[in-house]
Amino acid sequence: MFEVAVDRSGPFPVLGLRGHLDHESVVQLDEAADAVPGLPGDGQPGFPSGGGTGPRAAGRNGLRAAEGGDGTAAGAPPVVVADCSRLHFCDSSGMSSLVRLYQRLRPSGGVLRIAAAPPAMRRVLSLTGLDGAFAVYPTVDEALIRPVGHDFPENAPFGCARAARGR
Repeated sequence: MFEVAVDRSGPFPVLGLRGHLDHESVVQLDEAADAVPGLPGDGQPGFPSGGGTGPRAAGRNGLRAAEGGDGTAAGAPPVVVADCSRLHFCDSSGMSSLVRLYQRLRPSGGVLRIAAAPPAMRRVLSLTGLDGAFAVYPTVDEALIRPVGHDFPENAPFGCARAARGR
């Protein structure tokens, strides 16, 4: 079973991932991303669905940076935090769903911040090099307090450098 909840009470929207993110449940993450206003492609069905079932708690929550109401400048690049602290399993389909979210954010200079990934997921992120594309943080709090534009050191190849280790 998989659930995703969108929380916009902090400075950036947080996608709380819970359970097993696999080929049967990726559609829920894709739909939750579609429900984040201000995300590039907002309001357009942009992701292929996997046909999964299960509860989804994602409303029209999202990026307040476009409004300038969260302490960031209006027009600031979008930031989305994926809280993986309650994620028990993530297969290649789940990783692909995260890559699609990253690909939506990247053209506008946005960042996908992966927070509190379990050890097995961190290993896959490292082996695949995705820990260089996503900004990876040890905790959700650390992902939320990092200012926009400070996820990766300047001069980092691929716009990356493993935020959790690059401080």
